[in-house]
Amino acid sequence: MNGLSLLSVLTIALIAATGTGCSQATRAKSLSAYGIVPEGIERVEILYLPERILTRAALTPEMLERQYKYKVEIRDFAASIQRQQLITTVRETSVSPSNRSFDLRTAVLLYDNNGKRLLSLYFAKSGRNGVVNRESVSTSDDVYRWAKSMMRGFAD
Repeated sequence: MNGLSLLSVLTIALIAATGTGCSQATRAKSLSAYGIVPEGIERVEILYLPERILTRAALTPEMLERQYKYKVEIRDFAASIQRQQLITTVRETSVSPSNRSFDLRTAVLLYDNNGKRLLSLYFAKSGRNGVVNRESVSTSDDVYRWAKSMMRGFAD
């Protein structure tokens, strides 16, 4: 009887753990879930504060937007040779909610033709964690790597 009870408990625990894993996987969503249409991007700003610069506290999105050291702006994104690469990257990027906070060092801010911000992406050092708009997330590092490639040559 004891062996059967232990087996039942283990089976229930396994089912519960698998169910939790599945619900986590379905919580991943694409950036389009934030209402962005990649073709509507008309201007892109990349902000960066090098990781070598120490701060008293982990940087929030607001702090990064005030304290960045480097800024790259693509004003006419529609004519940019980078357009297709970023649009493809935005389409393919998915994010999963996270309950952690991060020290954000890179931001990618996307705007429409009226100057309205469509999406705000903030990344920690690895590029795999950050914030989308105001939501902490884990993500692939594709948008982050694209942003870092735009900074290459004048930022570390």
